[in-house]
Amino acid sequence: MKFKIVNYQAHRISGWVYEPDAGQATTVLDLVVNGETVSALTCNIFRDELSAEEFSTRNVGFLGNLPPQFWTGEEHDVALIHRGTGNVLTQKGISTSDSRIAGTEKLSADFIVTPQGQVAGWASAENRPAYARVTVDGNVIDQGRTDRRLLPWKRDTVEFDAPFGYMRGIQIPSDFFDGQVHRVRIFAGGEPHAPVLVLDQTLELAAEHSDAAAREAQRLEHDAPNTSSAWLKPARVRSEIRVARVALTECYASIALTGQPQYRRLVLRLGEAEVTLTALTESPENDPEAEGLQRYAGEIPLEGRFADSIPLSTPGADVDSTYDLRLGDATGRRPAGLPEAVVQDVGGEFLLSETVLDGGMFTGWAFHTADLDLPVELVLREVTETEETDLNRSSAVLKNKDAKLKHGIRRAGYALALPSSVLELRSAHLRLVAVHPQGERVLWEDRAFTATDSFLLAQALQASSSAYATELLGNARRANRRDFVESFLGTYQQARADISLEDLEAAVFSQKQSAGAVLEPARGAIWYWVEELRVNPGRLQWFTANAIRNRNGGARDVLAYAASKGRYDFGQLHGVLESYRAQLFRESAGGMLRDDHWKSGVLAMARFLFAAPRDETDQLDALTLYSMLEEWRDLKDIAGVDRAFYGDLLRWRGEFAESARVLTAEDPDIEHDYSQNVLALNAVNPHVTGVPSDADAWLAGFNELLREGGAAPISMQEDSISFYNVTTDLPPATEDQDAPLVTVIMPIY
Repeated sequence: MKFKIVNYQAHRISGWVYEPDAGQATTVLDLVVNGETVSALTCNIFRDELSAEEFSTRNVGFLGNLPPQFWTGEEHDVALIHRGTGNVLTQKGISTSDSRIAGTEKLSADFIVTPQGQVAGWASAENRPAYARVTVDGNVIDQGRTDRRLLPWKRDTVEFDAPFGYMRGIQIPSDFFDGQVHRVRIFAGGEPHAPVLVLDQTLELAAEHSDAAAREAQRLEHDAPNTSSAWLKPARVRSEIRVARVALTECYASIALTGQPQYRRLVLRLGEAEVTLTALTESPENDPEAEGLQRYAGEIPLEGRFADSIPLSTPGADVDSTYDLRLGDATGRRPAGLPEAVVQDVGGEFLLSETVLDGGMFTGWAFHTADLDLPVELVLREVTETEETDLNRSSAVLKNKDAKLKHGIRRAGYALALPSSVLELRSAHLRLVAVHPQGERVLWEDRAFTATDSFLLAQALQASSSAYATELLGNARRANRRDFVESFLGTYQQARADISLEDLEAAVFSQKQSAGAVLEPARGAIWYWVEELRVNPGRLQWFTANAIRNRNGGARDVLAYAASKGRYDFGQLHGVLESYRAQLFRESAGGMLRDDHWKSGVLAMARFLFAAPRDETDQLDALTLYSMLEEWRDLKDIAGVDRAFYGDLLRWRGEFAESARVLTAEDPDIEHDYSQNVLALNAVNPHVTGVPSDADAWLAGFNELLREGGAAPISMQEDSISFYNVTTDLPPATEDQDAPLVTVIMPIY
């Protein structure tokens, strides 16, 4: 994953996140303020500055801001968190201006008036777009919703910061530019008449700006044409087409008609916003009420959202405070039977498909009509007697044709993989849950799930997508399911999906560098240290020693990039090592690192993993790195403390003969050579090998080393090797102060 934060301010939080292995999935970031998730930022905006050669897609940008309720004049702790992994991309304090209006509840607003008569501002009532009314000398010159995403001027013309979707901008008419002082007052509120005064300003409107004001007013009118004219005309009604059902939440609209309408869409007007509802071509399962109805549905954009209820438009009524519905487009007829008012359904409902296990992927669609801004999270949990543990999670943000045809929502699909931890040959109680702030639903459950070889093979061969099959293959490899992997490699040509050799190679060597995986400055501290070690290789030993001492997890990526000359992070390097340990893939995996590696970096990576391991896998990776280096170069290139670590890892794996070979080979450093020969005795220590007959070999070897150091040999009072049985044949010491010093032998850790 690569990312970059471009802007991180209250009025604009933007950047991009690129995940080359995400497939069709769209990355979602949670905006967390003071520890609470307040919104989701979907990474699907086109970023022109990214290279088409390095990025398989450039639709990876995100854009957002602090919601209005946090514009309080205080500093807030703001974090961007990757929803799929939980990784914190950035976290720092963001300050805002205090836009709260004194004496009101949940009304925030901020407006300015420029000398050229440009009125720019924003307002929010109960965290929704409000209404604003502008007067000059008591004359109303503008009123309407504060629901624009952007102001109608470039920033170098009018510099003003505001949250997206809450803005409004107008031009004072040229008639007022007469060189006199005028009083401009701006009112805001949650109702159309906007009762609360938020700005009271007097300023001179110079006559020299009159022509410019006229041109600006004309431009704004042209840029935002009045589309309400069709809605102001008396509605013609098609009496044979009637409204059977209207259901609206804050962000989702669903309407059902009778009378066999043939229209492919409806246009729903909510205030000044027009919402297109598409015809649903498939009926939901188990819904007898859908018989004989034509259903339409769609998402309500931010500018069309309303509070509580909204009345049906009548002749002479204000467009911005009513609703209407037309067949086809805004010029079409109105269906009969529209309710006098529509009331917002605050609760909404979970809409879910059946979950299908396809190629080791849980697939389907899910969304909640009460809040489409926050996608449903799919969470796979393992249930035990004492707790539930989250194993994998993903957001329902993929394109899904079924959800579009049945409910008019395009991005609600999900594909959640069975992780490697449940592909081990064991039984587990698994539960798949759809999670949303409005509640949870259990989608699938198996109290004794076991991924047998036959199950895995059937899933892989019947997968609808080669991507699903190859991801299952990769996860199974990480779970050491070698029999299944070899079976699938022998039968993949019989698979339902078209799987190429390139697909298999990508799955088998998933750590292989993918497009765009080169290191970028966006990696922050990691990038700094990789560059530092490249330029000053002498600092490598110092960096590694400090990383071991402080158990610095971030050092893994730094050292992995150093070992591979900037090609692999630690996750990718671990994949290479894992493949190398499988005999079937050893040659290919070895070639990925052998031809282009930095020996000192490889040794430093192995040393760090040995001395600061998180688990036994780290020790196994360290052993693999040492053994690879010996195979490619020679044992003499692994000297000093690295030789000791290498030999001890072989002893840990039970390869006692190999451990003795490595540790007894001559080391250029005399002191290390002696200590490594002592360490080599663990290969014949009966307490390590479990072979009692090794005791004589251990004692003979140890006494030989004592003689080399000029010390007397030892013996055992009893047959077994034990610290408490050690004795020597030296005569008792004299009381002479000049007598030889005593050698003390003690076990060490």
